[in-house]
Amino acid sequence: GYDRDSLRETIVEACRPHLVLRDEAEYRAWAPAFAPTARRRVQDDLTAPHIHWYGLDELVERLASHGFAAMRRDPDFGAFLRGRRDGLDPRERVDEEFQPHQLLCRVADDRTLPRSGLTEPGRPHAADVALIGAMAEAAFAGATDASSRERLAVGLLNTHFTAVGLRCGGSGRNPVDTDLEPVLREDFIFLTHALIDGDASRRSPEVAAIVELARRSASDAPRADLGDPDRFLDRYLREQVIRI
Repeated sequence: GYDRDSLRETIVEACRPHLVLRDEAEYRAWAPAFAPTARRRVQDDLTAPHIHWYGLDELVERLASHGFAAMRRDPDFGAFLRGRRDGLDPRERVDEEFQPHQLLCRVADDRTLPRSGLTEPGRPHAADVALIGAMAEAAFAGATDASSRERLAVGLLNTHFTAVGLRCGGSGRNPVDTDLEPVLREDFIFLTHALIDGDASRRSPEVAAIVELARRSASDAPRADLGDPDRFLDRYLREQVIRI
């Protein structure tokens, strides 16, 4: 099941209402606008009529209601194929961009099943992901018409999935590096570019504050006391000079 609260959910769900691809023909009409890694994901994530993003507990309970008991959660299908019996291998890092729930189940005779003891994958950048979601909401709200929102969606999807693809040697599959921070940086800079000259009245205080911090970073203005030190993006802007 697709994992709830992932960065991918944040990006895809921000774009789906504004770039509606109802069938394969509409996808093909838009396909030339997408970079290769984005095009492959858009063909799935924007043409599907519905996507349900599951929390682990919700998925385990859904399976139990149909007579299946979740035995373990593997970090990826490759781990399942290699026969891991102890869940997440310590050498494999959590991928906060997208880590779908892949559960090994048994058929249970009794519908009253014990809890599986499985836990949600870690999300150390949850606050940054929430910030990206708030920025995307503000950017789309500030777009003046449907065409502008479509272009914004194309740009955000290209930015995000190209950044993801760079972790995978350009393939977009089987990441060799699951570090979320380079992807967060690219998504953030794209959204800042969309917001920095837009209608500030549509921004939450949180979004207004991070845009101001980005503005100061771009001009290397004093900013050491600004931002949330618990968020990666704020720390990055305080320490680095960015180009928007």
